Amino acid sequence: MDFKVNLTHGIGEMVFEKNTDIGTDLYFSLMIKKGSWFANPDFGCELYKVKKVTDGNLLLAKQYVLSTLDWLKTTGRAKSIKADVKKDLFKTNQIDIIIEVEQANGVKLFYEMFDDVRSGKINWSPVGG
Repeated sequence: MDFKVNLTHGIGEMVFEKNTDIGTDLYFSLMIKKGSWFANPDFGCELYKVKKVTDGNLLLAKQYVLSTLDWLKTTGRAKSIKADVKKDLFKTNQIDIIIEVEQANGVKLFYEMFDDVRSGKINWSPVGG
């Protein structure tokens, strides 16, 4: 994507500035429900299908995240993508996801996602790397 999305309190806002990293690609890939993108029904993430925090669903959530972002590797925009998925220690209905992406230029990006499986609300923020 050529335009940039600024994140404020986990909410993306499109701005008409040149994008300098693949953060916008990550944001849209993970925040759009798979099957709902008008231009490509295969685009998006299936994380919304996880409705309960169990060990099996944590593994499933990790698979959803990694398969959603795989297109960044196949198109050469990312060298590697890693995801760490775990139960939140304090919120029983929340899954914490840390994503590490090494861009094609070697720069690493780190993001946190917090998925409330009961409400379906996802919070997203970049973190230092």
